[in-house]
This record gives sequence, C-alpha cells and structure tokens, in this order.
Amino acid sequence: MSARYWVARYISDLFRKEPRNIGVFVEANGAVAARFFGEGEPGQIDGRKLRVLKYPDVYRQWIDFWRAEIARTPPASLIEMSRSHYRVIEGEGVDDIGASTVDDVANYLYALLVSEGGFREALGLQGDVEEQAAASLTNEVIEALKEEHLLSAGDMFVPHPVRRSVSIVGKINVQHKPAFVQENGHLYVMETVDFTSQRKRMARDHAGWSAYMFSDIRAVRPDTHLIAIVRITEVDKADEEVENGMALLQSEGRVLNWLDPKDRKDFLEERRAVAFAR
Repeated sequence: MSARYWVARYISDLFRKEPRNIGVFVEANGAVAARFFGEGEPGQIDGRKLRVLKYPDVYRQWIDFWRAEIARTPPASLIEMSRSHYRVIEGEGVDDIGASTVDDVANYLYALLVSEGGFREALGLQGDVEEQAAASLTNEVIEALKEEHLLSAGDMFVPHPVRRSVSIVGKINVQHKPAFVQENGHLYVMETVDFTSQRKRMARDHAGWSAYMFSDIRAVRPDTHLIAIVRITEVDKADEEVENGMALLQSEGRVLNWLDPKDRKDFLEERRAVAFAR
C-alpha cells in the first residue's frame, strides 16, 4: 500500500523565524490524517510548544480551521485553497508503507519534515543507538578524506573541498543536511548508509530517507550528482530489508560499496578530480 502527502507551510510573521513547514496531511487507503506543529498528540495542542510564536491564539484558530477542512475536503483540494500567508504543497508519494496506519505515516513525515529532530526523530534514534547506527561509516569516510587532504578545513590550496554540515534546500523547502557535499560548478551530494548493522529495518529506513532526500534535491537541481556510500557484505545482500533499501537508493542515485577497494579508490579519485577541477 502507498500513501500521498501534502505539506502545510506558513509564509508570514506568525513564527519568529520564517518561513517554515508547520504540518502534514496524509491520505492512504481512503483514510486521512494530519499533524501540526505544537501538537503533542494529533488534535491536542501543547501550549508550551507555542511559546515560540508571536500570536499563539491565531495559530490555534488556524489549526482548528484546517482540521475542520480535512474532515470534509480531500487533501488534494487544499492546494486550491492556499493563500499568500500559507501554502499547501504536494509531496512525492510514499511507497510500500506495509502495515503502517495512516497515523503512523503522518507521524513519520511530521518528524521528518516539520520537527527539529528531522531524520533522527523519524527513525526513533536516540543517544547511543543513534551513534552506533549512523556514525561509524561516516567517520571512516571522514578519515579517508582527511588522509587525502580533501575535507574542508580551511585549506586554501583545495579549491573545491568536500564539506560537512551543508544545508541543501529541496522541493518543499526542507533543509536537508547530507553527510557530505562538494561543489565545483556542479553539485555532489553524498549520504552514508550502513547495511552491516544488526538493525536491518533501521538501515532500510535510513536508505528510504536518503532516497527521498536525493529525489527532493534533484527536483530543485536536476543536474545534481547523487551518491550513496554504503557498507554491505554478501550476507547482508540476502536480507529482504537490505534488498529493499538498496533498490530505493539505486532508483535515485549512484551506489558504491565502501568495503569494495575499487569502489573506495574510484570514489576518492573522483573527489580529488572534482576538488581541483577548473
């Protein structure tokens, strides 16, 4: 089963920092769900979360209005009701949601597209689990780039280094922060996914998020080079979750295996060529 979703985005001075995504609408199998900024649970506003707003009472009215609308109007019709101070923007479809309910999908997309926690909250990653799942492969790539003097560190002799913590804006103005970015007139976006983790479903979800990020960035910058750096063994490839994750990545970009010496060598040589291209 698949789902469709729409993002609510406010363009006004309601928030101290503007503009921003403030909610999601999801439709799946004939059911509709929504979740908005400031709600502890869907439909239940937590007043403490509204302290960042200039006009919290206005915002409460806004949520009440849209919940009334989606109770009687298909989410697709909300796009036509957009006004200057808010937008409803259609996102890409979400495929293969399995046994997840429409509320599950809404909560996942809310965490990914609205919450400050982003990808980590969407996957339920916290503390040590997050570090173990996400940091190891990325750190290996960082060390390899440092050895080649290709990672940005204020080195004036590298015209186009690989950089970290760079925000790339997608189709619906989501601020993506991929593992690595490199630019020399062309944009290269790189994300790491470790399929050797014991938590295969988590790795598969990370792959799905990475594929979504690639697609969203390409919608704005079609000429972007999208690269997934994975760690995967032959045993991992036999796992259904891994197989699905790899298929998602391969559908959106180039995939290289960090455990393959040739893939690793080719990747570093390409980074050097891009770094010193005129």
